[in-house]
Amino acid sequence: MGVDAQWFRDAKYGVMIHYLCPNEEKDMSAEDWNKRVDSFDEKLFADCLEESGARFCFFAVGQNSGHYCSPNEAYDEIVGIKPSKCSKRDLIKDVASELEKRGIRLMVYTTGNAPFFDDTAMERLEWKRGEHRLINFQRKWEKILGTWSKQWGNKVHGWWVDGCYSESDYMRDRADEPNYNSFARALRSGNENALVAFNGGFVFKAFDCEDFTAGEMSDHLTVSIWDDENHDGLKPIGDINGKIFQVFSFLGDWWMGRDPERKPRFPDDLVHAYTKYVVNHGGVVTWDVPFEWNGEIPKQFVRQLKQLKDI
Repeated sequence: MGVDAQWFRDAKYGVMIHYLCPNEEKDMSAEDWNKRVDSFDEKLFADCLEESGARFCFFAVGQNSGHYCSPNEAYDEIVGIKPSKCSKRDLIKDVASELEKRGIRLMVYTTGNAPFFDDTAMERLEWKRGEHRLINFQRKWEKILGTWSKQWGNKVHGWWVDGCYSESDYMRDRADEPNYNSFARALRSGNENALVAFNGGFVFKAFDCEDFTAGEMSDHLTVSIWDDENHDGLKPIGDINGKIFQVFSFLGDWWMGRDPERKPRFPDDLVHAYTKYVVNHGGVVTWDVPFEWNGEIPKQFVRQLKQLKDI
């Protein structure tokens, strides 16, 4: 591993908060977006997380709507949308500071692509779909993510980068920069010890510049991976190419869990047994949980996570 990731393995389990402007609200005004971000109570959120026993939290800075919950001078300079779709409040910094008081580490969810539903941003970032080298886009995106990394410094302990599928691999999986190595370097520019994972979908790959597997799973859960080297079927989980095996799925009805009934999709004993199995084999589990815009995690999910403390 490129950096010391033992703390991540020792944490055993954590949560993901998909704090996003939903795609159906992509045309939300900057004023309304700022009101939403300002309404998040980081102390209430930290109380819920502390009770859950989770020792780390991935928190989304934004995704495809073009709205982000942290200011970014480089983004505003490049994209030029006024008023900015980046919030005035630095929610990432506020949440990280509150969690830090409780010994919980914050990591950031972001994307490897431009915001798909913002035509202006797509054009000015010089992004287009398909297998293209997109050198100008990569340099701009690295500058933007690097700006956030320096802005947050040691308050952010890692990154989970979504959307690193075949298009991204065509851009970045190569020896000459910009590539995955230069992208990872930009992400670590504010904290050289930050962990990094690139999500290639339901594939457990591990580049040299990564520290753990992205591990995304949706409708299914797995406890083993295909042994490509020996071609002898499934093998027990463990490190992959020296990277920590991490699996990532959701406890609610879907990512972000917007079902108003807020029902867990798994019974408690399954969540406990699955998490314990992965941890006992040296892995880490991240559970995406629903949340309210004020920062509260519904009690039924806090309770379901809390039972994992004895693992």
